[in-house]
Amino acid sequence: MSCVTFLTDEQRRRLHLAALDGSPVSTFRSPEVTESTLRRIAALGQDPRPGIRASAAAHRHAPQDLLHLLAEDPDTRVRVALARNAWVGADLLGRLAGDAAPAVRQWVAVHTSTTPAVRDRLAQDDDAQVRAVVAMVTSSR
Repeated sequence: MSCVTFLTDEQRRRLHLAALDGSPVSTFRSPEVTESTLRRIAALGQDPRPGIRASAAAHRHAPQDLLHLLAEDPDTRVRVALARNAWVGADLLGRLAGDAAPAVRQWVAVHTSTTPAVRDRLAQDDDAQVRAVVAMVTSSR
């Protein structure tokens, strides 16, 4: 526990009142996505650092053209982040199902938006781990 606090007395009071309120967290809304937000995400997707590009690939509001560009990223971590993105569509997952990295294909196999046809294709994958993930997902559904 730190001895430094950054909260004012008023902020502490509001947090205390919020904790007493039984309202679900989902009643709090995120700020609207603006053109500025989308430009920043696009800039993150062009960053030379793979970790930053991966954060853009994982962002729920990343523009589709950026996601398609990141699907060709040379760094596996970026493509894994893209395959793990819950808001990626089936078309891009189908494309990622042919990725050279087994880790990417494994994440495609467990993605909820992956089509049965793509999952069937992954069930025949050359990599045993990919096939095992598909078998696990298929048996749990």
